[in-house]
Parts: sequence; C-alpha cells; structure tokens
Amino acid sequence: MPSVLKDLWTYLRRSIGRDPAADWPSAAAVSLVFDVTRRELNGVPLGGSYALLRWFGRPGNPRPFRECCFGFPRLGLEAYLGLDDKIHGFACIFTPGALSATEMEADPEFSPCSIELRLPADVRAQVGPGTTRADLARLLGEPEQDGEKEGLRTLIYPYPDVYLGFQFDREDRLRVLDLESGSPGDPD
Repeated sequence: MPSVLKDLWTYLRRSIGRDPAADWPSAAAVSLVFDVTRRELNGVPLGGSYALLRWFGRPGNPRPFRECCFGFPRLGLEAYLGLDDKIHGFACIFTPGALSATEMEADPEFSPCSIELRLPADVRAQVGPGTTRADLARLLGEPEQDGEKEGLRTLIYPYPDVYLGFQFDREDRLRVLDLESGSPGDPD
C-alpha cells in the first residue's frame, strides 16, 4: 500500500474507530525506571506496540489513540506514537506549566514525574523536579549539546539508538525530560 494511503488509513482508523485504551484499568502509581541500554521504561520498549502502555493504566486524555499521545497525569508521563502505532518516545513532565502535549498539568491528579535512569556501566541516576543542571553534570557528565531558545535551556545526552533531552527554565528548574528513539533531529 502506498505510504500516503497507509497514512490516510491510519488517520481514519484513529479518528473514527473505537479507542482501544477506553477499557484499560485505572492508572496506578508506580515507580518509573528507564533503562538506557535496553531502551525500556518499566519494561515497555521504545519501538514497542502502543498496547504495551496498558501497563501504566488508562490514560488521562480522552482520545489518546487519535492524538498519538497517551498522557498519564498521576505519573507525570506522556508516551508518543508514530503513524505505525509504535512508541516513538516518552516525556517526563516535572513542572506544572511545562506545556505538555496533553496539558496534563491542568489535571487535578497531576503529579510531577520522578524517574530513575539506568545508564551504561551500572550507573543509576534519580531525576525529579528538584534536579538541576549541576546535578546532571555530576551524574551524567557534560552534555553533547547545550542550547538555549526562548529562555529554555536544553541539554542532550545521546546513547546508542536513544537520547535523553532535558529542558530547564530560566530559574534552572527541570521542566521536561524527553526519552526518544534515534538521534536528536532524526525524523520520526
């Protein structure tokens, strides 16, 4: 099937069809752990099927499949899908007002994310709302990329087939951590 027709079919199926997450169980509070080497968040791999997100419970946004984004406000977590229905990335939301795709920080159940990063050489780093750029430098070393745009500073730490993108505000508060497949700037 040509790519344009496949994309159109995916769009129509998501827009008109029944949302497959509608009958998932209620979201549970769990501790989040991202293993950089395995490219997995609590055993749910980047590139895996959206159906694996069921482990986190029912999303807080009403039509996540149509939006290609599953928001879990109690965890401060979002998962992004590609048109292939595979998980392309996760976003950990640490600060209210971080402008998440699902606007979850307006949800009364929103809780800022807290996540353990398991890095190569058995290094472990706990990251949460109080994490600063100095903390990251101590835990992860210097970033490969460090840029600022519109008052937001982004630090990029690449690993094989995955990268970590940390976004800070002007007051050095951690806003968002993106856990993405590929390299920074790669098209989805």
